[in-house]
Amino acid sequence: MQIPHQIIYQIRYISCWLKSNQEADQAFQFRLNSLLGAASAIIPLGRARSGIFLLVKQVITETRRNVIMSPYTIPDVVNMVKFGGGQPVFVDFRPNSTNVDFGHLRSLIDERTACVLVTHYHVPQAETNAIADFCRSRDVKFFDDCAISLGASIEGKPIGTVSEASVFSFSGFKILNFFWGGAIVMPPGEIATAIEAEVETWPRLRFWQYRFQAKKF
Repeated sequence: MQIPHQIIYQIRYISCWLKSNQEADQAFQFRLNSLLGAASAIIPLGRARSGIFLLVKQVITETRRNVIMSPYTIPDVVNMVKFGGGQPVFVDFRPNSTNVDFGHLRSLIDERTACVLVTHYHVPQAETNAIADFCRSRDVKFFDDCAISLGASIEGKPIGTVSEASVFSFSGFKILNFFWGGAIVMPPGEIATAIEAEVETWPRLRFWQYRFQAKKF
């Protein structure tokens, strides 16, 4: 019996350390925009889950605090919603699938809803465009968690270009692996500018922090 062998491709983990922070950021943003085929604001993050926190924080108000979200996710995503000031409200899936029950989602959206956060899995959400249209009609922000979906498409459009903001993860075991890290992808505008300004004040992860994470893999 033949045993399949894993194909190991060369990954340029070292080259990014030879550039300045600004050069590395610009190169990353250019390549990700080229992949998505859209001129988006791309905000690199030390940890992808912090993107959930940043987005929720920007859209929460005194009267709109509910965040409708997928129940099948890691606990830290729920924590990021709470840290951002949101109140998680879980939407059902269709039976025997990871697709959101659109009818249930519609029933949950009311005057207390700040945003909808949908998680894509190995198969993207089936009714993403319908959810996006309905959210716009109710003046509710629509974000998606694309942590494991980089490179997928929805009705011919790349994931990361359908919602009002998308969060990607580039940590270990993801499609693009930087050991740690992620990014928010969204159209340029007021929210993107505010998030960029906040992230700019955060300390950068240092090489030794990545080194410890890399040892786990």
